[in-house]
Amino acid sequence: MKITDYYSQDNKLFYVTLFNKTTPVQIRRITNEALWIDINAEIKQAGLVKGFIVAKNQTGIIIIEGKVSLEQITESKFDVMEIKINKEAVKLVNRRNFFRLDFEPLKELTLTTSGNNWQLKTKLLNISAGGIAFENTNLEATPDGIYLSQFDLADDFPIKYPVQIISQRKLFEEKQNMNTVAAAFFITRQELSPYPILKEKDQSRIISYINKALTRERSLKLSQNSLPH
Repeated sequence: MKITDYYSQDNKLFYVTLFNKTTPVQIRRITNEALWIDINAEIKQAGLVKGFIVAKNQTGIIIIEGKVSLEQITESKFDVMEIKINKEAVKLVNRRNFFRLDFEPLKELTLTTSGNNWQLKTKLLNISAGGIAFENTNLEATPDGIYLSQFDLADDFPIKYPVQIISQRKLFEEKQNMNTVAAAFFITRQELSPYPILKEKDQSRIISYINKALTRERSLKLSQNSLPH
């Protein structure tokens, strides 16, 4: 069973981090066993044979730990590289537990610790039954393993869960420059698994709130554009 067929037909570029080098590449196919990417000039020049991949597009993030095999094959007209997927890492971000939210980037999301002594301002990227993916361009400054009592999409829409930040430094052995393409996932404090953190009613509330917020923003922009200059 494939994790997803969607990305084989997606023309958007994904950002792939192998060792400490980040380059945009096209993902051709994803299965439970491997991930296939274009071999571009930059990858050929680097001669990469193993590493980690962080794939990101505009509607969500996939984080996969994998080893790039030495074998290179030609598929159709594309030179592609096979990345063997670490199944334990895939469990953390299994696509079957994600639902897509095609929305514009929201305003800043504020994450607050239970003691209110540490805050992180970031942008929400994706919500799923497995967790929350958010943008964080400064993971090195993130207290690793800190427990958050709540995260707010807005002051009037608090969602409270005991959650733990899991960053690339927890998911991967590689510790250098992993904040180039950064993301973090919430998982429940009680059991370190991605099932489930958000109940269905909470998912519906979040989607409803996001849609209303976007509608308000678009209406505001339209009204501003219609004003005489």
